[in-house]
Amino acid sequence: MKTIISAIVFTICYFIGTAQVASFQSVNYPDKYIRHSNSTGYITNIVSELDKLDATFKIVKGLDARCPDCISLESINYPGRFLRHSYSKIILTSINNDLDRADASFRRVSGLAGKGNSYQSFNYPNRYIRHAYSVLYIADKTEDDLFKNDATFNEVRVNGREAKFVKFMNANGESCAFRQESNGKWSELNGNRVVFNFNEVNRDDWSVYLQDPSRGIALQLDLHTFKVMISSLDGSNRRFLYNILWSLR
Repeated sequence: MKTIISAIVFTICYFIGTAQVASFQSVNYPDKYIRHSNSTGYITNIVSELDKLDATFKIVKGLDARCPDCISLESINYPGRFLRHSYSKIILTSINNDLDRADASFRRVSGLAGKGNSYQSFNYPNRYIRHAYSVLYIADKTEDDLFKNDATFNEVRVNGREAKFVKFMNANGESCAFRQESNGKWSELNGNRVVFNFNEVNRDDWSVYLQDPSRGIALQLDLHTFKVMISSLDGSNRRFLYNILWSLR
């Protein structure tokens, strides 16, 4: 039986405190990524903004304290819900007890296909996350190439040349974002409300550079350090503004 696991190329990778955010791309179906839908884990093509959110996860320290080298995968659009196995199927649920914590803890190991990563169940150590018919499961490890490929994923991160949406929390604790509206044009959102507009002036591997001449300010959306920096248009008076939570492409 073939189970699903994938990573999302369009998605994000960032750090929230000590937590990393990423998407997971299937190595043998590289146009498909791991995502949740109706609380079930799949690999699918990523088309809509909802798809992108469903395919983006915070990588946190394993929830089971008995496994210090484990990780757990928390949904970014359903905070507090994690990917876990239940009757071998990967589902997205809240965590309520020790069994849930064990089922939601995985060791990240070198990819069984010779590249990328594979994810080994903590409480069933001979089983790995894999995809089969686009559904994600934990399944017993075998030596055949199909299993190894189905159980291997690339962790995908967004860089400065790709970013189109950058999420942050402002000083008042409100959910905010920078969004590319068209080529060269960005807006700053507070909730769904546009509060400022910016011109894009440059990009590099790490950052997107924006300016608002009407206010005389320049911003650097630094996806390497996960910080928004603000300065005058000439680069003077440079200082920290916000922490970046995550980004999409």
